[in-house]
Amino acid sequence: MHEWALAESVIKTIKSGKNIKKGSPVEVLFGELQDIDREIFSFALDELLKQEPELKKTRIKIETEKAEFECVSCGAKFDLKAAVNTPEEKENIHFIPEMAKAFIKCPKCRSHDFEITKGRGLSLRVTGNGEKCRKH
Repeated sequence: MHEWALAESVIKTIKSGKNIKKGSPVEVLFGELQDIDREIFSFALDELLKQEPELKKTRIKIETEKAEFECVSCGAKFDLKAAVNTPEEKENIHFIPEMAKAFIKCPKCRSHDFEITKGRGLSLRVTGNGEKCRKH
């Protein structure tokens, strides 16, 4: 049901977007750490778009925004691939992103004190003008 709520939010954002012209291509960017079933979300989005005749020309592309981190201790910047050692750790982080600090350490200094700088949440971008509409 989480996916349906997100899809509804995306539709509402597109409908209320001042900078979104009818038929404008829109990118939905899911953070790599976001716990979302893209197949269910895509289906929900398609079904909801059918109920919005004014959006029938709108093209929506779903993309993944790679996760990026910055170590508070040493300033190193790193991605999920550099920080996670096993597929199990990656899966645990995917299902419970708040657990990232339990599994991820800075590859340079091994500190668990880092900030997630990209790849968390969801954002919309009108393709062509690079503008992000809203982050959820």
